[in-house]
Amino acid sequence: MAYDVVSEEEMEKVREEFYSNFNDFEKRLFYNLDLLIDRVKKFKNIEAGTLDYWTYYDSILTQIRAMFIETPKRKQNHTIQNYLITINQKDLAKEIDVYLDKEIYEGMTFKEAIKVSVDKFIVHFDKVDVEDIVIEQMCRSKFTEPNKENNISNILIEFMKILMRGTMNANFLQCEVRGK
Repeated sequence: MAYDVVSEEEMEKVREEFYSNFNDFEKRLFYNLDLLIDRVKKFKNIEAGTLDYWTYYDSILTQIRAMFIETPKRKQNHTIQNYLITINQKDLAKEIDVYLDKEIYEGMTFKEAIKVSVDKFIVHFDKVDVEDIVIEQMCRSKFTEPNKENNISNILIEFMKILMRGTMNANFLQCEVRGK
């Protein structure tokens, strides 16, 4: 199959057409997914340990927390899983939750690690104990290891694979790209 190279302007037109069929929440959701993907791409090319590197790291983890991880008692909050449930993609929502509940360290799930790291070290100034500090250090180590399963970019790839299956299954992404 041959592919045509398209200009930035053509891609922007496709993006606008893509977004035009969505409601306000869906537009924000996909905009934030695009933003998250762009941040991860940028993060991968920043020198490790610099201020920019840790700034992007914090931003990416915070965005993952906001989009995918919510306290179970707050079922009305807008996570991607709640959105998937509203479009009859409960199996995909469950698949994301199963992924988030995967252990990354003995006794520590991805979801728990992200919540502690983001909630106690990035977005709040909660009281922390030695265990919290260890979890934060483990997150920084685990999520930034190049080419490892729990690297931030690999985690995002897994989420996107699940979401792309959902979008195809739900058939709500009806965007056609035409070659000239």
